[in-house]
Amino acid sequence: MIPWELLDKVQVPGNGGEMTLYRRGTEYSIRVDRLELMNSRAYGSEEAMAELACAQLGPQPQILIGGLGMGYTVATALKKTRAGSQIVVAELIRLYGTNAKRDRLIAAMRRDLQRKLETQLPALHQAEAA
Repeated sequence: MIPWELLDKVQVPGNGGEMTLYRRGTEYSIRVDRLELMNSRAYGSEEAMAELACAQLGPQPQILIGGLGMGYTVATALKKTRAGSQIVVAELIRLYGTNAKRDRLIAAMRRDLQRKLETQLPALHQAEAA
């Protein structure tokens, strides 16, 4: 089995423990005090939360998402809302440091997310225009 590699860690304000980012192969894990908060292999609850919330909103909602996490909630919210909607992500803790290796990793994760969004959003906008 591939071991977990610690990529970054930060203290959570207000005595909230230590938040860590790990990678194992292509899998990522965000944890607080060794308890897993989210994992790149299991993200159905993040998608379901955004789907349920967006289903209750009007045609051009303003949405506030608490923390980027791994990006699944914001990606789903983007898929489920129309052009003109506003989605804001409030990030209280910057988990990713200034280490060059980590910065390349985070840039790669952002590029992957951007590619997914770029391939999905045009279809959504075309469906909306129809």
